[in-house]
Amino acid sequence: MHGKNLDVWKIYGRRMAGILGMFLMFLAIRELLNVMYVSEGGRNRYLWHQFYEHEGEIDNLFLGSSHVFCGVNAVLLDDLNGQNNFDLSSAYQTLNASYYLLKEADRKNSLSHVYLEMYYPVSLYIETGAENWLNIDHMEPSWNKWEYFASIAFRDPRHLPEICFPFYRYRRFLGDWDYITQTIEGKRTNTYYNVFEDGNGYEESVGQGYIFSSRVLQEHEKLVGSYIVLNENPMGEVSEQYLRKIICYCKEREIPITLFSAPMYGLSPVSTEHYDYYVDEIKKIAGEYGVEYYDFNLVKEEYLPIQRNEFFMDTDHLNGAGADFFTAFLNQVMSKEDSENRKYFHSSFEERLCAEEPRVYGLYFREYTSEEEAQPMKSYWVASNREDDMEYSITLTSETGEVSLIQDFAENREFTLPAEEHGICTIRARMKDGVEELCKVEISY
Repeated sequence: MHGKNLDVWKIYGRRMAGILGMFLMFLAIRELLNVMYVSEGGRNRYLWHQFYEHEGEIDNLFLGSSHVFCGVNAVLLDDLNGQNNFDLSSAYQTLNASYYLLKEADRKNSLSHVYLEMYYPVSLYIETGAENWLNIDHMEPSWNKWEYFASIAFRDPRHLPEICFPFYRYRRFLGDWDYITQTIEGKRTNTYYNVFEDGNGYEESVGQGYIFSSRVLQEHEKLVGSYIVLNENPMGEVSEQYLRKIICYCKEREIPITLFSAPMYGLSPVSTEHYDYYVDEIKKIAGEYGVEYYDFNLVKEEYLPIQRNEFFMDTDHLNGAGADFFTAFLNQVMSKEDSENRKYFHSSFEERLCAEEPRVYGLYFREYTSEEEAQPMKSYWVASNREDDMEYSITLTSETGEVSLIQDFAENREFTLPAEEHGICTIRARMKDGVEELCKVEISY
């Protein structure tokens, strides 16, 4: 009887060894295919390499979207506040991502303060695609990583293959040996983990999650596609849940947390229409927990005169000069009590617009298909800081040089064109019933 039991255990052991061997072979093949095919995530690869290099050193953690890694110079901030600062931020980082990245940072460091950037589009819904898996790809194995993975994979199972098997995202390159060779050779260079450069105005990474840009916003580029119109309480339900989880997590661990919004060029918040709906909702949630919230899009110009082309790389992001300028002011706010900081800010975005000198920020548009003409159309709006009392002259110069007057000076700010039409839009503005021209802008459309 004893011999039979021993034989059973031997058979069972061989089967288990075979299963384990197959599993290890599967992992080895998966890793080999990832090495051969996966080439994305330069920014995230650099970010996580830097993060784990600073393990145990981080005092102040900055979470959020590209507004953080373009706008908060963590290296400069080290010099200003004498602490260790880190931008654990990624492109279009939604609040579910911020939650798991916060937990990863807390697992590796003794955090003194958390600063969560509240860029409004990433607070309206939760992404389940590349915005998350590019973080998961580069995180070290841990229970927190598994929780993050599960929260994304089971929210939208359609993304399961891309999350579980990164090489699957590159199936179009199957058998493309030139691509495979280039990918493998790139990973063998000394700069693979230490330098991020994409050729679109970014330069070599400065460190601690911060990316420097030398690009400067040009007048003719002041055009944005606006796909968000804010209603009352615009924050998405799941996003709000994660915001509350982030705040509660910090409260439970006695880590001070501050919410903030980085400054954008005025065209972006104006193009959403009713930006104050979002501001009011975040203020309300922050007030429930006794948390400070600073929206630097409400800052008074006398304290932070940042609405200049020279400080922006595009209408959303600060460039290197703007990041240094903003970081110095951010440090000033970080070092003071909330009661002292209130003087720096308007009570609403609308109040800020009215306090400024009249100006035109640019154009924004929304695309739709005309039922009558069955073709894509674009509705354009002049973005200014006056809802009333301004008049606009609008002239179009087509690609072929044909000039057409849309309107002489009038209060109307909207016009519509076929989406395929391109050229230069010249806008002149003046106060209603006035004769003096306030400004003139020329924008590519």
